[in-house]
Amino acid sequence: MRQFLQFLFLIVLVIPTQAQIKKATFGTCETRLDQVRDSPEGNEGPYPSVRVMQELKGQKIPQFTAKTLDGKQVSSANFLGKVVVLNFYFTSCPPCVAEVPGLNRLQKLYAGQDVVFLAISRDGEDATRKFIFNTNFAFPQVINGASLIKQFCILAGFPTTMIFDRKGILQYVSLGGAVSKDAGDIKFRELQPEIQALLSAKK
Repeated sequence: MRQFLQFLFLIVLVIPTQAQIKKATFGTCETRLDQVRDSPEGNEGPYPSVRVMQELKGQKIPQFTAKTLDGKQVSSANFLGKVVVLNFYFTSCPPCVAEVPGLNRLQKLYAGQDVVFLAISRDGEDATRKFIFNTNFAFPQVINGASLIKQFCILAGFPTTMIFDRKGILQYVSLGGAVSKDAGDIKFRELQPEIQALLSAKK
């Protein structure tokens, strides 16, 4: 009986508990995803990738520099004091296409205010330029964005939009989208209150 109890005690020691599983950060999201998949919580609630991406809220924006399609340099170091809206997409993604009118409305609404809009395309120059021509996507564009997509832990598919506050803290994550005719309106109504709340917050 004593040996049996010792055996049970050993089993308890090797089973990871909720306290042992750490919250995702931008630098550890893939490890965290593996942990969630292998844990009991992986079978509960949203998909593991969605769960991990939502855990990123409260994290500081990763440091990065990139060049836009029109040759301008962008850097996360210059975002401080502004609300930042990052949209990650690829050009053959139907919901990515469908949400563009809503994203353009947001950029037009907040033109001249302390809001930075930036799109990160997974694709190269030719495909992205064709996408812009067909959709009139107005965001500044970073192309060949695979490394940024990995850096920002885009694990749960496309499109993904992240909204950071004036201090560079991730406050909202929008995953996926509709493909209906009103997809742009749906996305606008989802994101606009989040942007406005962060813009209206005390500096």
